[in-house]
Amino acid sequence: MKQVAGLVGCIVAGGVPAAAQCAMCRTALAAQHGGAGVFNKAILVLILPAFALFTGTFLLIYTRRGKPEE
Repeated sequence: MKQVAGLVGCIVAGGVPAAAQCAMCRTALAAQHGGAGVFNKAILVLILPAFALFTGTFLLIYTRRGKPEE
């Protein structure tokens, strides 16, 4: 039950817009029309390969682990 509550909490927290841009980035993007949307998409493009590598490594380790010895 705790896992389900944690998953729901992550989904809810992920849906909240975050103003996590540094002051310099925010200033540069405020001068451009529509720059913030492009910047946010670029962040997603850059994080997807890192997420894929992490997930693939975790799945590889998980599937190749040995059976627990008793």
